[in-house]
Parts: sequence; C-alpha cells; structure tokens
Amino acid sequence: MRPVALAAVLGCALGRPGAQASPRLQDPAPAPAPAPAPPVQEPPAEPSGGQETPPAAAVPTPAAAPQASVPPVWAPRYHSQAEIDAFVEALASSPGALQVERLELGTSAGAHAVHGIAFGNPEGAELASRPTVFLVGGLDGRSYSGCEAVLKACSELFAHAAELPAGIAICALPCASPDALELARSGKGDGRDLTPVDDDGDGRVDEDGPDDLDKDGAILEMLIEDPDGEWTRSSDPRLLVRARPFDPVRYKRLVEGRDDDGDGRYNEDPPGGIQLDRSFPVGWEKRDTATWSRPLPLSAPLARALADLWLARRTVLVLLFQGEHGEIAFASAEGTARPPLEANACDTLASLLARTSNRAYVQARTLAQAHGAAQPGAALEWVHEVLGAMGAEVALWGPLVESGPGARSVNLTDARLDEPHAQSDSSPPPPDEVGLAWMHWLDNTRGGIGFTDWHPVELEGGRTALVGGFDPLLRLNPPEKSLGAAVGPSGAFVLECLRALPALDVRVVERKRDGEVCTIRVRVENKGRLPSALSTSANWAKSPGLAVRPASLELALVLPPGARLLVGEEQILLPDLPGGASSRELRWVATAPPNSVFQVAIQSPFTAPIRREVKP
Repeated sequence: MRPVALAAVLGCALGRPGAQASPRLQDPAPAPAPAPAPPVQEPPAEPSGGQETPPAAAVPTPAAAPQASVPPVWAPRYHSQAEIDAFVEALASSPGALQVERLELGTSAGAHAVHGIAFGNPEGAELASRPTVFLVGGLDGRSYSGCEAVLKACSELFAHAAELPAGIAICALPCASPDALELARSGKGDGRDLTPVDDDGDGRVDEDGPDDLDKDGAILEMLIEDPDGEWTRSSDPRLLVRARPFDPVRYKRLVEGRDDDGDGRYNEDPPGGIQLDRSFPVGWEKRDTATWSRPLPLSAPLARALADLWLARRTVLVLLFQGEHGEIAFASAEGTARPPLEANACDTLASLLARTSNRAYVQARTLAQAHGAAQPGAALEWVHEVLGAMGAEVALWGPLVESGPGARSVNLTDARLDEPHAQSDSSPPPPDEVGLAWMHWLDNTRGGIGFTDWHPVELEGGRTALVGGFDPLLRLNPPEKSLGAAVGPSGAFVLECLRALPALDVRVVERKRDGEVCTIRVRVENKGRLPSALSTSANWAKSPGLAVRPASLELALVLPPGARLLVGEEQILLPDLPGGASSRELRWVATAPPNSVFQVAIQSPFTAPIRREVKP
C-alpha cells in the first residue's frame, strides 16, 4: 500500500478532505528461511476462558513453499524482542491451512524493526481486502505483558485455525513500541521512547529528568505540599486520592527528582520522548505555550505507519492489549450516554472478556474512567472518530487476577465497608476503588512487599518532599509467575470476538410470481453480536479518495435481464444494525420473464459484500 498524506489523516479528524490511500501488496518475494521458534515450548491447549519509515507492507507467503512446520506454542514467560520476532517469523513459516502474510510496520528511532503477521481462513478474498481485526501489543510503551498476550492469542488461533470465521483477516503486531518497551523492562521508562523532545520549551532538551533522591536504587513518586495541589492522603496513608476543597493538606504529585534546570518545576523535561499511544490527532490539544515545541500528532514514524495501515485496511476492530486496570476500556462517549450502536459494541466486548476469562463482568468504561485521568491523543479515540471502527483497550492484568478462593472481591461497596466509622470533614477521605484493590493484592499476595512508605527527603532551598509509592514495575505488568494466569484468556477472547463480528444475511419473507408479475419481500438480519457499523463510521466518507468501504448499510436489488421494477427502489440505504437485530421489511414488485433470478446485494462498513439469489 502507499502512504497516506499526513494532511489527509489529520483532515479526517478535522473533517477536511485528504489524499488518497489504498491497500497494495509488495511484489511477491521468496519467503526468508524460517527462524527458530522461541526455545520454551508446551503442548497446544484448548482456548481458555527516528527515521522516516514507509507504512506496513505485506508479503504473501508463496503457494509453493516447502512443507510447513508446526506452529510455535507460547510459553508463559517474558520473551526478549528477538524472541518475539522469532516467534512471529515461526508463525509466518508454518501457515498450515491459513492464508498468511508478513507485515513490516517500520523501524523505530532506536533501530528496532516492528514485525507483524496477517492471517485468516483460506476462504474469502485476499487478506488485504477483508474486514480486519487488529491485535496490537504494548502500544502504550509500558505494557510488555501486552506483547505476550498477542503472542498467546496468535498461538491459539493458529492451533484452532479451522474455527476462524471465513472472510476475516487478523493483523497482529505484538511489539508495537519497541524502544519504549525496552526502557520499561529496565525500569527506566514511562511509556515514551528516547526521541529528544524539548518538553518545557526552554530551548534545551532532556535537561530535567528524574533523580534518585534517597539513593535507594529506585525512582518512585514524590509529593510536594501545595495548597493548590490536587491530591491528599487517604485513610489508608499509603494511598492518594483526589483532594476535597476542605482537606487541610494537599500535594502535587510528581516523579521523584530535583529541579535540575532551576526553573521552579520538577522533572518537566525528562529524557525522551514520544508515547505512540498518545500521538494521534483526536483529543490532542495545545495545553500550554511549550506544546508547540513538541512533536505534532502522527509525526512519529511508527505512529504514522500504524495510522496508514489502519487506513488502508478495512479496519473493523482494534484491540490494544495494554494497561493494568484489569478490564476493557473504550473511546470516550460523546454527551452523557453512548449512542445505541456504541453501547451494543462496548457491552458485548466487555461481556466476552468476562466470560472467556472467568472474571466478573465490569460495565464498559471510557479510557479516562479506567485510567483515572483523560488520555489526550489516544489511538483509540482516533480509531473511533476517524476510522469509525470499533476499538478497545484490553487490560488482562489487574489487581483481581490473582484473587484466590479465599480472597475478597473488592468493589466500591467493600471500599466503603473498609472504613470503620462514618466520615466527617476532618477525617481523611476513603481510598478509591482501584487503589484499594491494588493494596489488597499487595498485602494478600506479596505481604506488602513492593510498596515503599512515604518518607521525607530534602530538596533545594530548604524544601522537603515525601518520596514513596509502588515499585515502578510492580503494577504495570504481572510478575512472571502470574503471567500465564493474566494473559491466558487472550486466545479465547479474540476467538469469541471474531465469532461475534457482524454477519449480515437476507431473510426472504415472500417470493411470489403471478404470471410475469413477481413480488419479493425481505429483511436484512445481523446474525452477529456486534453492530454492522458505529455512529462515526460515516466519517470515513468525508475525505474523498479514502472510501474503500461503504459508509453505511446499503441494499440493492439486482434485476435479471428483461425485468422492469414497478414498486420499490433498486438501491436503499438502511439504518445500521446492532447485533442480533433485523431491518424493516423491504418489498419490490417487478415484471420478469419466466425462471428469472433476482439478486439481493448487501454491503456495510464492517462486513464483506454478500449476494443472495431469489427466484420467485
């Protein structure tokens, strides 16, 4: 495929015309020699509940390839980036009955190539033209367990290839932000890569980063008392909550460090960088005068390449495997309530995660609700508003993953019951639900190890601060011994998502012939659980040249030779259908020669075109 102009991508978000984009495969080339699979193997298991780079290109696996090897099986451990690449190559070299293509998203500023794979049931059109589901690991640059979730899912999907729905493509990018993930593994990263950025707009780059003030070998959090601070300590003094107007002690919450550049601010210009998951136009805004010295949305080559790939494919569903909130989160809803189609999609995906992971159902929440703060420039917001596709952040790791039979179920009610006395204005506020759940996990599974109590440190100018909090790696990703339990459901969840995709069909209510007069009555049904489009899907059509799929549900009656339509319209636009719904009844009356066969054609944003023959 060829690149999409940046003006086109930005223009989509802003409702302006853009340049063209269309999918294109590279010229077929011989497949490289298969790389060895990761060294640890286990028997297959049933699914359990800085340089500019071109956009991703696909290289078809040659039909005359040598006898394929057995697909690799994911082992419950953290793999290096080299092992992740080898695993992906082993999958591409062992297609079995599947159609398989290699993907190259591009190369990071740190010279890490981002490899991926596209695959699907052999029935149907070429992969590049099919409705596509994306599995993306660690786009936030912190959740390296998300990379493992994508590998696990791919391993199980290959093992159960016969169960993949026909006509659907799956694109997997296990390690989407390699530079930032490498930093996160070492405990030095916050999701950003090492692209030099002047965050504070003072003409210098990366001059005020974190410091280990107490020399304990870890960079933790820092609290500076400030009457305008947004935080205060809760009734569990380890945990912070949003301060109430009358709370006497309030804090600014920062990363541990000193004011290295003497501008009165702390750690405002750390090393790096760009967080790929926050590099998209929707929701990105000028927050202060320094913002204009920072990279603009989609200026990061890998972010741009990913947007190009999503634009060129018929993207239906994007699953970002990342986060530690233990649930599923979606793009922000406009207004106070989600439109029905969005609500249908969100609730369905949330219920599928609960069922396949054998965890409690958590009602669909927005990214801001799940993370406790707005997520400006989030990729999922762009996916929803520009592509009009379904998208979700799937956090398979969270504080309740390791709850055993005797563990308490922590929810909002528990948080209130944990407070032995009624709260008064002078009492510290109770912990929030998420913080309380993490503390129960820490106390019950690790004996409290992994949290450093708040303790004073000296700052310049005689000021003091408190330093403490969670080990920076502890909450973001599960310990390796917990990895299998955390990401184990990924394969079953993805398979159920594939099965839940919209599936349109025609139900013939009446087919009748009276001489040359033919009467046909039909309804369109969505036999899937997910909707045939979202309320934003038509946004795609606002940019000329980018419409490689219909903007809405379209139905057409194809007349046979010699036929003449008397009643009804040959082409009809219908409301998009939620999962399990059907359209109003459509009726046509036409004259046609004996034995004539009519066709009813349907297309929608999220489904492949279909045709059904009707002979009155």
